[in-house]
Amino acid sequence: MTLWTNFSQRILGQNTAPIIEQVADDSRFQDDSWTENQILDFLKQSYLLTSRWVQSYVSEIEGLDKDTVRKVDFYGRQYVAALSLSNLAMTNPEVLRTTLETGGENLFKGIENLFRDLEEGDGKMNIQMVDSEAFEVGIDVAAAPDTNIIMMTVD
Repeated sequence: MTLWTNFSQRILGQNTAPIIEQVADDSRFQDDSWTENQILDFLKQSYLLTSRWVQSYVSEIEGLDKDTVRKVDFYGRQYVAALSLSNLAMTNPEVLRTTLETGGENLFKGIENLFRDLEEGDGKMNIQMVDSEAFEVGIDVAAAPDTNIIMMTVD
C-alpha cells in the first residue's frame, strides 16, 4: 500500500522518497526516465519489491540442503532477472527512445538478428556473440587439428 500511496503523491506533484532503491551495481535502470517518469518509477519499484520478495522467499525455504538452496537461489535470481522490465521493449525507455529516433529500424534489425540466430541454430536459439566474418584463420585466429599451439600455466 505504501508504494501506491507514494505513486499517488508523485502523480499529484509531491516529492517522495523511493520505497526501494536498486542495488548500486544493477545497470538495468540507469536511464533517468526510470526515476523521472512517475509511471516507469512505479513499475520499477514494483519490480524491485517483487524481486526482493521472491529472493527472500526462496532463501527461507526450510528443509533443503546447502547445495539445493544454492541452486534454488541461483535459478530464482535468473528467473527474476529475466522478467526485468528493462528486458521488454515496451517498458524500456532507452529502447523506446531509440525506436522513435530510428523510426523503428532498431526493432527490424533485432528481428533480423533473431531470425538469423534461429536459422543458424537450425530452429534453436543460437545467439551470435561476434561477427563470424571478422576473423580469419591464420591471421586473427590460430587453429590446428588436435594440436596444442601453446601451453601455459594459468594461476
